Amino acid sequence: MVPIAPEVPGTVSEILVTNNQIVQPGDVLMAGANMGVGSSREQAAEVLKHLGIAAVIAPSFAGIFYRNAINLGLPVLVIPEAELNRPEWVDGASVSFDFDQASLTFDEDHTVVALEPLPDFLRALILDGGLVGHLEKRFADPSHNKVPH
Repeated sequence: MVPIAPEVPGTVSEILVTNNQIVQPGDVLMAGANMGVGSSREQAAEVLKHLGIAAVIAPSFAGIFYRNAINLGLPVLVIPEAELNRPEWVDGASVSFDFDQASLTFDEDHTVVALEPLPDFLRALILDGGLVGHLEKRFADPSHNKVPH
């Protein structure tokens, strides 16, 4: 888990690239409210996916960042504000992210934190690797290529 608090100076990409020795593929990024605000470019989410971040968890997301992340196949899930004050939320804590159950489990004490599940159509986009993968899969299926009369 790699928490990034809103009070940390710099952009998320600057922090992760500068400190990439702590970012490992499969890490979960914890962020503050309105994660991605000011990130109108796809690269903001793309750098996280490129670094292997398994999911971004925050109490809220900026709309453009949220959509860009999903379009790239990067899971972005909302955590209830009440869950943010847990003493377990420390940099480097070992967690298991379960996309299917929309949950995080702290490996040390097996505490489970429920996240807000994504609607099925957004889950499908992410499971297909993003919007491009989803459309490739959809158009490869002949039943979706029929023109309505």
